[in-house]
Amino acid sequence: MIELMLVDIKKMWLGALAVVLLCAGVVSFGFFITLEERALRESSAKAAERFDLLVGAAGSETQLVLSAVYLHSSPLPLLEGKYYADIANNPLVSWAAPIAFGDYYLDFPIVGTTAVLITNNNQSNLEKGRMFLGGFEAVAGVGTGLLIGQKFTPLHGKVGEFDSHLHEEIKYEVVGIAPRYDNAWDRAVFVPVESVWKTHGLAYKHHEHDEHEHTKHNEHEYEIRADLDEHEEHDEHTAHDEHTNISSVIPPISAVIVKPKSISGAYELRSMYRRGLTQAVFPAEILTKLYTTLGDISGLLAKISLCAQILAIFIIMAASMLYLKLKQRQIALLRAIGASFYRIFLLIWSGFMSLAAVGVAAGAALGFFGAKFVSDKLSLEQGFNIEVLIKLQDFSSIVIFFIALSVILLISCAFSYRYCAADILRKSL
Repeated sequence: MIELMLVDIKKMWLGALAVVLLCAGVVSFGFFITLEERALRESSAKAAERFDLLVGAAGSETQLVLSAVYLHSSPLPLLEGKYYADIANNPLVSWAAPIAFGDYYLDFPIVGTTAVLITNNNQSNLEKGRMFLGGFEAVAGVGTGLLIGQKFTPLHGKVGEFDSHLHEEIKYEVVGIAPRYDNAWDRAVFVPVESVWKTHGLAYKHHEHDEHEHTKHNEHEYEIRADLDEHEEHDEHTAHDEHTNISSVIPPISAVIVKPKSISGAYELRSMYRRGLTQAVFPAEILTKLYTTLGDISGLLAKISLCAQILAIFIIMAASMLYLKLKQRQIALLRAIGASFYRIFLLIWSGFMSLAAVGVAAGAALGFFGAKFVSDKLSLEQGFNIEVLIKLQDFSSIVIFFIALSVILLISCAFSYRYCAADILRKSL
């Protein structure tokens, strides 16, 4: 029986190949969508875990998250420095770090910030070296390839952009390697935010800290603070002047990354800075909206995949009916020499199911390796690891397709016995 099946497949290899490719195509498409959608969703969520609250200038919430969390190159509207001073001195805040974008080393963004962001308020140790202490020192991400002691000149804008140019008078020296974050920040170069201001010709005046100020410092931190205590007893007009002075003391920044002391504090802070010239967002909340859009798209593609699978089943059913029509004489001969209906039925059905099984297996493999290839490319482009994992439930649609196909072929093959063997042989003489 197996030899007969193999001979038939060899004689009709073109049709057999078409069945295999059809099954492989529809299965790989659906499997790819399932794996890639989950990989993007889970990996992007993991990359944003350390960012509780973002405060930026009024504008697109999505762009703020993409730029501040995933370091996309799209420019952000600048946030006045006074808002960072207010946030940093807010009793609801555990720590706050400014971020300033604009320059690059090769394809790696240079992020002006403070030490508290790099070490997560001393919760993480540097991979190597020490923290920058000021001036034009830098701490490189583990994915940049920069080494301690290496010097580089910052580029304003990305390589190849119309208005990009080197700050030839500036030389940064790498003094440390940042902890591994497993996100886009592994490909960033961290520098003191003051050096970014100085590079771009922005004035900055440092105020001494009040010993009673609520934010704690240590030898590794290099923080920017504005002393607001002296202004507490001023009237409303004086308070306006105070904010004007603070703005002149602290130049504009791209955004502020905030670590609230509590969940309730986080919501209160968001409410405080979610009006007027500022916006405050929870990255997880924005990602949920993006996932909804992504889910809508993947849902549409899943429906297209389902329609393709149904169409493939009917095409294979039609092909099986045509095959049985062409094999009427062979089936009649087998019946004439005493072959039972069940043996003939098994021969035809197992032949088609063998081809379908090869196609389904090839489709699952193509879907997985296709998702892995795309994820690896996206990981390099986006700077965070997009891992493709297979779970047991991912095979549910494949199993359903295979079972549906086997039932349809059962019905098709059952029709092979409706022809009268004697009539078929008589007509063939």
